[in-house]
Amino acid sequence: MIQTNLSRQFTFNRDAYPRLNGHARAVRVVITGSMTSLFGAGIGAAYAASKGGAVQFARSLAAAGDRGNILVNAVLPGRVRTPLTETGRRSHPDHPWRIDERIPQARRRKPSEIPGLIRFLRGDLSRYITGSALTVDGGFSGVR
Repeated sequence: MIQTNLSRQFTFNRDAYPRLNGHARAVRVVITGSMTSLFGAGIGAAYAASKGGAVQFARSLAAAGDRGNILVNAVLPGRVRTPLTETGRRSHPDHPWRIDERIPQARRRKPSEIPGLIRFLRGDLSRYITGSALTVDGGFSGVR
């Protein structure tokens, strides 16, 4: 989990970052975190730790940015209905899955609801956004 969610992002960005400095146009980097980056997960401690590390890594890269030429942000997706999450629900039948009931938008997000935010962060409208961790969780993190 740590290898996949944190170490690989670190290695890729560490190797790419020096080449990004000095570009004529601003370079955008978007790192994927998770809403568990904010408050952990009882049955997914390694996952929450790895995603939390990825978010802090994004903020650190933003702080080291090339005088506004490298913009780094993190996207923190919330609950999504996928085969993987459904397998998790079945393998932990005693876990209180009430989180779904507390999402203000009253549903889990669709996988298709993340790419638009990433396109925004990669575009010119986001030229003054860096070091941010943006949640896409239907309002859950605001009312948790």
